[in-house]
Amino acid sequence: MAWVRIFKVADLTPDAPSMPAFALGAPWTIAVSVRQKPLLDWLLGQDRPVLFIEPNQSFADRLRQDGLEKRKGSLELVDVVLGSETTMIEWYSYNDCRFDGPTPLEVFRPNYPNLMLQFSVQRPQVRLDDVALDWLKSQQLSQEMACGLLVIEAAQALPLLQGANSLFPWLGSILLRPSHLQNPGQGPQNLEQEQALPGLLAAAHFGPEPGLDGSQGFKAWRIQPQGAAHVGLQEGQALLSESHGELHTLKVQRDELLRQLEEMHVHNGRLAEYRDLLETDKLTLSTQLQESQACLQDLQSSHDQLQSENQELRRRQQELIVLVESSCQDLAQLSDRLLAMPERLGPTA
Repeated sequence: MAWVRIFKVADLTPDAPSMPAFALGAPWTIAVSVRQKPLLDWLLGQDRPVLFIEPNQSFADRLRQDGLEKRKGSLELVDVVLGSETTMIEWYSYNDCRFDGPTPLEVFRPNYPNLMLQFSVQRPQVRLDDVALDWLKSQQLSQEMACGLLVIEAAQALPLLQGANSLFPWLGSILLRPSHLQNPGQGPQNLEQEQALPGLLAAAHFGPEPGLDGSQGFKAWRIQPQGAAHVGLQEGQALLSESHGELHTLKVQRDELLRQLEEMHVHNGRLAEYRDLLETDKLTLSTQLQESQACLQDLQSSHDQLQSENQELRRRQQELIVLVESSCQDLAQLSDRLLAMPERLGPTA
């Protein structure tokens, strides 16, 4: 039988709980709904980052009063409701704040007849991994420090762990401590949840710690190195398979690009031939244009010469017209003189 070394966690209180050695060496801790004072005193005295998640406002205020406000750098408190999914839930407040939560009065009534409901409100419920990963990022904790400790004090831890899928790879160990209140709603549903918890943790490659049987107040699970290596191998194989797929896609794309490049070379050859034809046509048209321009210049010269000759002919025509008109006048005068001559001479004897 394997045994786990157990240490007294603190000298702050004489009744401080005993903790396994692996819990003491964790580089950081996330504590969910931890309310028992010896464990709280130990967590508050840690010289490492600790995230407290406390949905109950009264207990959150007590945490602040107990010294959390003095060490804001390494200790942080988030007062949110955790569950397996992000949704809105009904939150019940009772005359005893220890019972405040999502459990309705009729569940508590058989065991706590004096408990009274004061009011209820709608509150947002979030997943544990959403809150935890934001905090890990804010603390600048790297993947090399992915061996943290998760401590949960709750009657039903299964819904909280169902919302921690993305947090599991960051954890090295998980400690579960039952609530000091009587577990409400005992029955088949709670038994089913209790039976489902080991399967959930086994699927995340956590195994129960043999030396802790619950007698120290905890149930512990630690990451299994073989399981983690198997996960790493599976992730590597998946990445390799994805890389092969991407390589095949790139080869197909390369072949398609080569085909298109060959088509472009053929097309460029045809374009070069067409360009040469166009160049020949251009030279022919240029020669014809030059000949046409020379012919046009000859025609223009002939036109200018004909126009000059035409103007000269018009000038001579005007001179002839004047000359003819003058000759006509002279003939008319001569005719008049000839007609008048017999009257002057008279008849001869």
